[in-house]
Amino acid sequence: ANTTYYAEATTTAGCTSVARQAVSITVTPLPTVTSTNNPQAVCGMGLLTLQATASAGIVNWYDAATGGNLVGTGNSFTTPSLTASAIYYAEAVDGTCTSASRTAVAANVNPYAGASAIVHGFVCEQGNATITVTPALGATVNWYDAATGGNLLATGDDFTTPVLTADAVYYAEIVSAAGCITPDRDAVNVTVTIPPTVTAVVSPATYCEGLPALLEATTTAADIYWYDAPTGGQVVATGNNIDFINTGNYTTLYAGAVNTFAGPGGTVCESTTRLPVDLIGYALPDAGADESLQFCEDTTLTLDVAVTGVTYVWSTEATTQTIDIDEPGVYEVEITNANGCTDTKTFTVEMLDAPEIDDVVFTNSTATILMVNTDLENFQYSIDGVNYQSSPIFSNLAAGQYTGYAQSLIGCGTDIQPFVIYLIPKVFSPNGDNVNDVFTIAGMGALPRANVYIMDRYGKLITQLNRSNRSWDGTVKGYPVPATDYWYVIKIDDETPEIKGHFALVR
Repeated sequence: ANTTYYAEATTTAGCTSVARQAVSITVTPLPTVTSTNNPQAVCGMGLLTLQATASAGIVNWYDAATGGNLVGTGNSFTTPSLTASAIYYAEAVDGTCTSASRTAVAANVNPYAGASAIVHGFVCEQGNATITVTPALGATVNWYDAATGGNLLATGDDFTTPVLTADAVYYAEIVSAAGCITPDRDAVNVTVTIPPTVTAVVSPATYCEGLPALLEATTTAADIYWYDAPTGGQVVATGNNIDFINTGNYTTLYAGAVNTFAGPGGTVCESTTRLPVDLIGYALPDAGADESLQFCEDTTLTLDVAVTGVTYVWSTEATTQTIDIDEPGVYEVEITNANGCTDTKTFTVEMLDAPEIDDVVFTNSTATILMVNTDLENFQYSIDGVNYQSSPIFSNLAAGQYTGYAQSLIGCGTDIQPFVIYLIPKVFSPNGDNVNDVFTIAGMGALPRANVYIMDRYGKLITQLNRSNRSWDGTVKGYPVPATDYWYVIKIDDETPEIKGHFALVR
């Protein structure tokens, strides 16, 4: 508030002025600023005029609450073109006094609300379509029949058209929550499509039992759907050329042409008629179960598929019902009936070896038949061709000629090999005690062509034994020979190998 103060003078000697001097102080109030149109707003971008009045003096405009740049003076301030919201600050100045603070004045730029999704419409031949524009949250869609001006048709995200028989375009105007209207309307198209047609099918479609039938159809730029009924019914397959397994035992399928367009749930445009295709199934021929067979070495085996009235193709390239083979292996035959249906049979063939004797060995009175074959369990053995046994070993044989037999148990033949049992003494003692007094080969009487040559250690022939001279008493021309070792060579016949060895003469 205003006030007055008084001043008096006093000397050093203590004398005071007669009267005091009045001094007045005047207090002037600070000016204030008031915004008259706060805030201001523009859609998208543009200029804004801001208003403010001062209680006294003038108004200065700044771009900051303190300091900053002076951007304008006066009660009105027009902003530059703005693309985003801004705040300006008004300050009152009255002579030397300035408002205590600056007043904020908002300049708002509100964005347009665009469409986040547009769904166009499709109509098959004629009908209504529902088209959709999805705006930003809080925005509203107005539908018009023209890009500008025109008639307001509806409000809302979805718009259902009247019945259409030709293509049409509708226009969506979006109003944001702040009331900003898009400068350009979004065009939303409705396409009216002519139904497709099935131009041709292949009927009947034949197939072999358990195998696919080929379904074939052509159309005018659409997909083929196969139905189980001429109208309505269920879709059982799709595709212009497909392999179809008739698990439903259908006798007829119907081909329809279908176009599907994008939209809520999809929009389907289907041909007005479906063309029938008859399904005819044929039974497969039966080649029978696969077989595993055996045959004997050096023989042939006839493979017979045992089915008539069909054609044949063997893995050997033969085309007959039967083939004769002489080699083991896997053989396949494919049979085809008059309807072109096929079946395959596999023969797995094993060749069994014929018996083959390698040798007959013997120790004293025991003979053993040795085989080339390794599957010994498949053979039986004999030394007389009548009495057979599973063991190839024969014991307690007398000296003489024998024939070893090896016979296949599964009918793959018999092999034979002659052999001789010799009982040759290691020592003899011609001392007149009637025990081992002579050297002889047991069974010489049964060997009509046999010769035994006895020699000394130098290879000099001492004597010769044969069928008529079967023993040697240890003398030469009536004189005893020395007690020592002597050597023998036994020759049974011209075919049998010689047998050589030695024995001792003891006196």
